[in-house]
Amino acid sequence: MTIRWKLNVAFIALVGLFLVSAAVTVRTIAVTANQTRSYVRTRELAQYTAAVRTLIYAWIAAGADPQRLPPESTEADWAMTTLDDIDINIRLAHGDRERQSWRGVRAALVELDDALGSDAAPARTASIVRRAEQHLLDLHNLYDLTQTDAIVSIARSSFYAQIATGVACLLTVLLFLAHMILIRRWLIRPVGVIKSSVETIGRGDLAHRVPLAGRDELGVLARGIDDMAAGLATRQAELVRAREFSAIGEMCANIAHGLRNPLAAIRTSAQLAARRANGSAVVRESFDAIAHQADLMDQRIRRLFQFSCAIDLRPRPTQVGRLLADAATRAGQTLTTDEVQIVIEDRTGGRSWPLDQERVAEALAELAVNAAHHSTPGSVVTLCGAIDDTPGSAGGPTLRIEVIDRGAGMPAATCAKAFDPFFTTRSGGTGMGLTLVRRLVEGHGGEISIASLPGQGTTVSLTFGERSAVAGRPPVDGCDARV
Repeated sequence: MTIRWKLNVAFIALVGLFLVSAAVTVRTIAVTANQTRSYVRTRELAQYTAAVRTLIYAWIAAGADPQRLPPESTEADWAMTTLDDIDINIRLAHGDRERQSWRGVRAALVELDDALGSDAAPARTASIVRRAEQHLLDLHNLYDLTQTDAIVSIARSSFYAQIATGVACLLTVLLFLAHMILIRRWLIRPVGVIKSSVETIGRGDLAHRVPLAGRDELGVLARGIDDMAAGLATRQAELVRAREFSAIGEMCANIAHGLRNPLAAIRTSAQLAARRANGSAVVRESFDAIAHQADLMDQRIRRLFQFSCAIDLRPRPTQVGRLLADAATRAGQTLTTDEVQIVIEDRTGGRSWPLDQERVAEALAELAVNAAHHSTPGSVVTLCGAIDDTPGSAGGPTLRIEVIDRGAGMPAATCAKAFDPFFTTRSGGTGMGLTLVRRLVEGHGGEISIASLPGQGTTVSLTFGERSAVAGRPPVDGCDARV
């Protein structure tokens, strides 16, 4: 989960807690308001029952003494007003008990009105008044109970509201503290670690790695810094090796320049002396051997020149089959034995590839000769070319050329040093062949690799991308499988 999502989740939790607290508070306020309205209503109705009881006695007293009625009013007016109010209470009653009690009061008032109008016996009037008082007493008791319940409910709601508010405040504080701790854990501490690691790498410790393994943005940034440090270390090593090879190349050029002229004089003198040997075969063979050794030394000097100079490539569309045939011809002219056969396997279907044909053919011939020297008599060295149309790391098809032998093979230690300059296991070898081949392949933007097993043979693979380079690059150290 990314840091953004982590912070969003924490923020949503904080907002959710506020919303829950607000909902509880609003609910508590609504309940309290309803109970308050119920309390006010029942309180007014309780007072109204007392007023009706007082009205009944005033009504009875007014029947005996009409002067006690209010001015400009009659008993009928009083009765009508009271009955209308009672009808309203009947319609607004909240339960059967309340409704039946108000109906009983209304019926008693109607009967009392008839009794007062017909001069009924006092006993009947007293009986009606007792019935009305009983109903009013029931209503008064009901309203008292309802008021008590409302007061209890209001108190309970207020208590719960206080608890909910307190808990919400406490949880808000705790969640805020947790949010700050998480921010420190997810942001502040990793940023500090990255800052310290960058300072360490900036001081030159390219082997340092950022100790963060998360999958969030800072973890990705840490791995990017690690990759950058590893890349810088590789480039630094390549730069050091390039400087070393530059110094070696300059030294080789100076040595070669100082040796070529004396070697030419030695070879010329040996050839001239061989012609003047006066028929002495032993003397002539000795001078011929001197001239041959001078030629070998000149070949080594030429390789030193090649090693010290930059590679100048001229790639153009080259038919792979013809390239392999040219390399086989060159290798056959160089080999001093016919006991090893060079075979061509062209699997490209006549397709072309942008290569410097002259230089690549020379490199393949060098590899074929080297494979032949390490092969047993009667064996075969195969030059195989194939094009893979599956997009590779460069995004396009690749050309793969392999030089395969079934010779003695190489152990892992020897294979790891195969591309090192001046390293050779062949008597009379210069140790420059594979180094120059690797420079040539890398100059084309390709790769060279060696797969070898002792007693089973060796396969040298050259892989070229679809785009070829136009300038060489300094060689790098070889390794077991891929360079």
